[in-house]
Amino acid sequence: MREWLAALNPSRDVPSAASPELRSWAAERIGSEATAWAAEVTDTVVSHLTAELRTSASPSDVGVYRGCEECLLTSLVGLSEGSLHVVTPEAALDDASVAARTGIPLDRLLRTVWACHTAVQQALLDVIGATVPPGSLLLEIRRQNDMLATFMDRYVSDISATYARERLESESRILVERRRVVDSLLDGDEPSSEGERILGISWREYHLAALGWASGGNRTFDSDNSAFRFAERVALRHRASAWLIIERGDHVEFHWSFIHDAPIDVDIIEQELPSRMRLALGLVQSGANGFRSTTVAARRTRDVCLQMPGAQMVTHYDDVSLLALVAADQEHARAFVQRELTGLLGEDPMSVSIRQSLRLFLVAGRSRQLAAEASHVAPTTIAYRVKRAEEKLDRSTLLRPQELLAALELVHAFPQLSVPTSPRE
Repeated sequence: MREWLAALNPSRDVPSAASPELRSWAAERIGSEATAWAAEVTDTVVSHLTAELRTSASPSDVGVYRGCEECLLTSLVGLSEGSLHVVTPEAALDDASVAARTGIPLDRLLRTVWACHTAVQQALLDVIGATVPPGSLLLEIRRQNDMLATFMDRYVSDISATYARERLESESRILVERRRVVDSLLDGDEPSSEGERILGISWREYHLAALGWASGGNRTFDSDNSAFRFAERVALRHRASAWLIIERGDHVEFHWSFIHDAPIDVDIIEQELPSRMRLALGLVQSGANGFRSTTVAARRTRDVCLQMPGAQMVTHYDDVSLLALVAADQEHARAFVQRELTGLLGEDPMSVSIRQSLRLFLVAGRSRQLAAEASHVAPTTIAYRVKRAEEKLDRSTLLRPQELLAALELVHAFPQLSVPTSPRE
């Protein structure tokens, strides 16, 4: 044992926070007085730092007395035996896990660790200066500082790794719980206060859901945090009371909550949208039922966007609500289109232009003038194409006009519906 360790004597009696096993192990190697001194130094440093940190707003403190004292005892044993191979005590790693789970910043935890290290280093310098002969003093100080630095590197590395691992696991558990609550509500379960706590929202407020996915066909955006930043920026600019993200594998589900019913500014959403992200917006709805309906609307909007060539980067449910309703069943939609538009389903330029003119004609309330303005052709051209459509359909466009327009809208949005399915062998 280094001679100066014998000079480490406590000035007051302080209960030890270390485990009896580690305390006994240390006492056998550095003596009971040095072991008691470690408890006193830990108590002084942690008490002072805790009082100082209480003046700033932060999460609850972690009881780091045991972790710090056990690290100090481990360091003293390492100094005594001249060994650089120390093992970070489990108590210090437990402190890191607790801090990660309770949201205490890592730098706050490490500040306590470094404060203990600094106090111990200074105390040991004082003891060494008073007990080591002048001829050996510089060498002993250098040796002590080098070893303490090595010990601290080990402690900080292990504590940081444990904190990061626990934080990742905690976040994963939170994400799983959030998915469970949302899926449970969408499946028809009653909303609960526990669900509000997990999601961080109030069911009573107004809600908007949106689904985001990469335009390139995969889940990756510009960076890992782009979805997070987008949700946060939209929340700030719309004064949302809360927001959350649900990971869905091939897409991300966004939820924003608002105290008051207010229109969503699509221009803001487009400004904040990460490059290469496409977005399907639901409707702002109130209450738990509103949370359900806006999420379902966003999902239906995305379904339409995935099937519709040339869909916008941001699509609102209001823009595709009829298509979403009619196209929910692709096979029935295909059969409906081919039944209603028999004779008009060719993909040649003439058939396409006739369908387009007829669609605009019906949308315009059978006004040739408005349809002509919308398609940039002469009214007589619209009249001719409508007549040709009736000839191909072999019926008047006054018959079943709603069904005819719905079929035209479907084939305009989803050209693939005009292609018959191959007969099964």
